[in-house]
Amino acid sequence: MKTLNIKDRLYGECLIDNPVLIEIINSQALNRLKKINQLGVPDKYYHKKGFPRYEHTVGVMLLLRLLGADEKNQLAGLLHDAPHMAFSHVYDFLDPNTIAKENYHDQHAIKILSQSDVPSILLKHGYDLEDVLNHDQFPLLKSENNNLSADRIDYSLREMASEKVPKFLEDLSIHDNQITFTDQKTARKFSEEVLNIQKTHWGASEGTNRYYYFAKALKIAIKLGYITNQDFLNDDNHVTKKLENINNSEIRSILRALTKLDFSNLPETDLILPKKFRHVDPHVLINNEIFKLSDIDHEFKEILDIAKHINSRGIKILKID
Repeated sequence: MKTLNIKDRLYGECLIDNPVLIEIINSQALNRLKKINQLGVPDKYYHKKGFPRYEHTVGVMLLLRLLGADEKNQLAGLLHDAPHMAFSHVYDFLDPNTIAKENYHDQHAIKILSQSDVPSILLKHGYDLEDVLNHDQFPLLKSENNNLSADRIDYSLREMASEKVPKFLEDLSIHDNQITFTDQKTARKFSEEVLNIQKTHWGASEGTNRYYYFAKALKIAIKLGYITNQDFLNDDNHVTKKLENINNSEIRSILRALTKLDFSNLPETDLILPKKFRHVDPHVLINNEIFKLSDIDHEFKEILDIAKHINSRGIKILKID
């Protein structure tokens, strides 16, 4: 049986010997994610250095494997982000129906992956595309109730200081088909780390404004006919090159500002954008019983409520010219 050796910065060296997982990892659909930035906006136009979405989606599979999840859960984890368009969640800023929830790739997953090499690989191994993409049946992968999920755990850990990761991983387990922490203090620390990333990055002014203006440049390019929706099924490099070659003063002004501008003292406009509130309110396993952290830690509940209220105000768009 063929094997695949993966070296991951969170989970270390992992030997994969599962045929369907190996074929999906080697598929065109998944390898496309190597050229799609997890943080959305390309590095040269963003204030933080990103990493490939491929790293995250393989990481989710590795995390589920580490926790002892079965093959189908690992497969769902491996494929959950494969439908992303170029620039990841920036694409949600192009569609008023998805900007608040940032879920275009979820809404159109079947349509997007149906055009790829994934369905034939799944069929060969007895799986159905729609079934594997039905996240409702995979609570370990995603959670609508902000419980712990492999998806949020992995991309959160990838933005934390590396020395904090081992302890968080050590105290994770699966109980009653949900991911829980086995230590309340660790659960609190992890949850506060996630809230801090939401405050300083995911839901912060600069990141949102860079998303908004980069998306604005893309909208102009689409309106002028230089870029089509089909282009976004390619990768970041493909679309970025097209965008940068457009001779349009407004697009060039935006890209120049994103490259050089200091966003710290820019004036605000009256435009306010909604921002998805990414957080966790994890379950904790205590004496073989599961408790919601906010139910047993009232101080954390207050911190969470305040953060949620602040996020609900949205983000004011800044004036860059």
